[in-house]
Amino acid sequence: MKLDVGLNPYGLTYHLGLQGMGTPRINPHGKGLDGFIAIATELNAKVLEIFDPWLAELGDSAIVDLRKRLADLAMTPVVSAGIHGMGPIKTAFRSARLLDAKVIRLGLTPVLEGSRGLQGPKWREYVKTVHDRLSQFTQPARDEGRILAIENHQDFRSDELVSYCNHFNQAVYITLDTGNTFPVGESPMDFVRRAAPFVRTCI
Repeated sequence: MKLDVGLNPYGLTYHLGLQGMGTPRINPHGKGLDGFIAIATELNAKVLEIFDPWLAELGDSAIVDLRKRLADLAMTPVVSAGIHGMGPIKTAFRSARLLDAKVIRLGLTPVLEGSRGLQGPKWREYVKTVHDRLSQFTQPARDEGRILAIENHQDFRSDELVSYCNHFNQAVYITLDTGNTFPVGESPMDFVRRAAPFVRTCI
């Protein structure tokens, strides 16, 4: 099995200017996409997970130029978006087409810190909302030869994510964040044992 090591931007949110994307922005002088690529180049990263709102601000030709730049650096792009925030999924598909990215990573909720029980009936409604939103994009993903890699974001347990993968056969897979298993009461290894056949990216 080949494992390519890459970089995602969410451990560098202040440095890159992503922290506090609303108004006022916490660090309006963040290094942005170019700064992110510079760090990845220094680390010799082979995969680069790119925050889609960066790309949504660019024209088509600029994203095609970025694809060529990443190819020269031998970096495989992953587009990072979310059902809750982080830009509309439709823009992520546009970015993925122009970058020729095969994986679109999706966060399904804001960071709940495991507080699903506090959501009450709203949690059950939200689970249905996630299912409905995924159902809109799984066929386009299949048609374009892409996958949606849904993250455990301190919200869903492994059995729930696996159920999405089974339902949306060969369109939905999993992004594994080992630290995000604890808030929902699972050890990382228990999560991995259940989710392993569907894991396509790890952070």
